[in-house]
Amino acid sequence: MKYGIISKNAQLSINTATFDDIQEVTKGSGYAGFASVSTGKAIYAERGTLVVSKGYELPLLFRNCHTGVESTGTSNRIQTTTMENVTNGIISTNCNYALYTFNKISASQNGISMRHSTPLGIPPVADNPTVINGVNFNEIVIDKPYDNNPKFVATGVGIGTYGTIVSTTYAPAQFLGGKVLGNKIDVKNGARAIDINDASQIRVDENDITMLSGTYNKQGIYLGASETNQLNCNNITATQGDIAGIYAIHPSRSSIKCNLINQSNKGIQIEGLLIGKGKADIAGNTMLNNSTGLYYGKDAVTGNQVHRGNRWEGSSSMAINNGGVLGALQSEYFVNPQANPEYIPTISQPQIWFVQEEGELPYSCPNDGAGDCYFPYNPINSDITLDRKIATNQLTGITYQNHNNWLAQRRLYERIMKDGNPYPGNTDINNFLTIAQNNGIASYAGIRANISDLYTISANDRTSFQNYDRQIINGMHLKDSLTQLLFKRGINLQDSIALAGRINGIQQAVIQAAYNQDSLLVQINQVRTNAAQAMVIQNSSLAGTAIYEQNEKAVNDIFLRTVAQGVMAFSYQDSINLVQIADGCPLSNGEAVLRARSLLILVQQTPTLYDDQTICNNTDRNEVLTNHSKNQSLVIFPNPANDHLTIQYRGENWGGRNFELFNGLGQRIRSIRFSTDGEGFINVETGDLNPGIYWYQVSGNASDPFVGKIIIQH
Repeated sequence: MKYGIISKNAQLSINTATFDDIQEVTKGSGYAGFASVSTGKAIYAERGTLVVSKGYELPLLFRNCHTGVESTGTSNRIQTTTMENVTNGIISTNCNYALYTFNKISASQNGISMRHSTPLGIPPVADNPTVINGVNFNEIVIDKPYDNNPKFVATGVGIGTYGTIVSTTYAPAQFLGGKVLGNKIDVKNGARAIDINDASQIRVDENDITMLSGTYNKQGIYLGASETNQLNCNNITATQGDIAGIYAIHPSRSSIKCNLINQSNKGIQIEGLLIGKGKADIAGNTMLNNSTGLYYGKDAVTGNQVHRGNRWEGSSSMAINNGGVLGALQSEYFVNPQANPEYIPTISQPQIWFVQEEGELPYSCPNDGAGDCYFPYNPINSDITLDRKIATNQLTGITYQNHNNWLAQRRLYERIMKDGNPYPGNTDINNFLTIAQNNGIASYAGIRANISDLYTISANDRTSFQNYDRQIINGMHLKDSLTQLLFKRGINLQDSIALAGRINGIQQAVIQAAYNQDSLLVQINQVRTNAAQAMVIQNSSLAGTAIYEQNEKAVNDIFLRTVAQGVMAFSYQDSINLVQIADGCPLSNGEAVLRARSLLILVQQTPTLYDDQTICNNTDRNEVLTNHSKNQSLVIFPNPANDHLTIQYRGENWGGRNFELFNGLGQRIRSIRFSTDGEGFINVETGDLNPGIYWYQVSGNASDPFVGKIIIQH
C-alpha cells in the first residue's frame, strides 16, 4: 500500500488499527490535494487535530512501514503505539501542539522528529504541566545500516527537534519550549540518541541512553545553535567507539547539569561559543570511565565554572582544552579537591585549566542526581569580567578568534536589547554599545531579536488557543467513548437515539472549536507574515563581508521569506544556497551553518547529519579575518595546506596590495598582488615548500589585522 490514512483539515482520532507494509513507492494519480506528499505513510494528517492513542486492550500497531505517523500544521497527541521495523516513527512539521508519550518505536532513520513547530498549545488534561512538544517516556531503538558517506555521520536519530523557535522574552516556566523526559533510547547504529538543533527552551531530563557498538555512533545528546536549553540528569552509556556523551556546539545560555556519562570516549565535548548572553552552567556531572571526561575544542569558550561539583570517577580520566593556556583562562574550572578528590581529573591539559582553591561549597545535585530533577529557570548567568572582555573584542583564540568575538558581541548586544544593560555605569560596555551602532553588530543583533519576537503572541491569544485545544481533544475523546457505548451489544433503541444525539452535539461543538482555533491561527500567522515581510527589507541592509556575516544574512533572508511566513518549502536556488552554507564548518563559517541545516531538514527525505569534526579538520580555514572599518574580509584555506592555498577576499581597497608569505627565518618567499576590489580569489602554489610553519601578511597598512600563520604538510 502507498498510504494507510490521509486527512486534511479534520479532527482525526484513531485508537485501534494495524498498518502493515506501507512503503515508499511511485504515487501515480488520484491524490488530489496531496500532490506533494510522498508515499509510505501509514497515517498522514495536514492541519486539524490528530489523536492516535491505543484503545483499551486493543492493538495500535505499525509494522514494516516507511513512516508511522506524519503530520503538518496539526495539533497532535500520539501515545501508546507500537512501531516495528519502520524507517521513521513520528514526524511532525510546523505543528501547533504535540505530545508524544509511551510509544515503542524501532526505526532505522528517525524515532520522533519535530521540525519547526511553533510555540502554541497545551495538553488537554488540566492537571498536567503546561508544556509544548512534550516527548515523554517513549522506548526507541535506532538501527541504521551503514552509509559510507564522509560528509556526514549517519541518519539515525532517536529524538530530534529542529528550529523550534520560542520568544526570548522570558515567559513563565510553564511556557517553556517543551520537555524530552524519561525516554529510553538504544542506538545500535545511527548518529545521535537526542538531537537538539536551532531549538529554544527545551528541557532534556532523565533520559536513559545507550550508544551501542555501532559503526558510526557519534553523540548521545547533540546541542547545536540553540538557546536556553537544559540537559539534566540524563544517563548516557557507550559501549565503545569514538562517542561523545554530550556534544555542544554554539549553544547559548546552556545548562548541563547532573548527567552521568559512562564509558564514552569523550564525556562532555564543547565546541564553539557558549557565551555572549551569559556563561554556560556545567555542574554536577559525573564522568565515569571515560577516556577524556571533558574535551574543549579549539577556541571553545564557556566562561569560568566556579565550584560546580563535576566529578571524575572510575578509571583514569582526562580533561583536555585544545585552546591551550589562553583558551583555558577563558573557561577555568575552580575546584576544591579537599572536599572531594573526584572534583579534579587525573590529568588536565593544560594543567592551569583547573584551579584548586578551598572555601565555597561545591554544587550538589538533587538526590545525588537521581529522582526529582527540577531546576529553576535561570536565563542569565552573568559574568562582568567575561562580558567586558567580549565588549572590548578581547576573546583570544588559535583559529576562530575573529568569528568568536563577532558572535559573542552580537549575542551580548541582543541580550542588552531584550533585557537592559546590567552594567549601566561600566565604560567598556557603554563604549561597546556605541561602537556596535557603527560596525554592524547592532543591526545583526536586531534582526535576531526580531526573529525570536515573531513567535510572541498575546496572553489572550495564547489562552484562547489553549482553550480551543482542550475543547477539541476532550470532545474527541468523549465522542470516542460514547461511540463505543453506542455499538455495545444489548443497548436499547431509546438509549441509542439519546447517545446518537449527544454524539452529534459533541461533534458540532468540536467542529466549532476547530473553526475558531483555525481562525485564530490565521490571524496570528498574518501578523507574523506582515512582520517577516518588513524584516526581509531590514535584513537586506546588513553589510558585513566576513563569511559568517554573509551566511547569517543569507539564512535570515531565506527563513524570513519562507518558514516565518508559513511556507515549508524552498526554491531551487534557496535550496542550493542552504546546502552550500550547511556544508561549511560552523566554527569558522558561523552559527548560520547550523541554522541552515535545521532548515534543510524540512525538505530532505533523508536528513543529512554532519560530522563537524571531520568537516572542520578537512576544510579548516586558518582565520576569517575582518577589517570592519574598510568592509574587508580575508579567508585562507585549507590550513594545514599541502600543495596549494586559496585566499578568498571581499570588500574595498584591495587594489595595489600584496599577499606575502614568509618562512620561519623571516624571508619573503611569495608575493602575489590583489588584482581587483570587490570579491576574488588568489591561488598560491605551496607544493615546493618544505613542511613547517609559515607566516603571512597583507602589505599596505600596518594597522590592518591581516596577519597569521600557515602550516605546510606534505
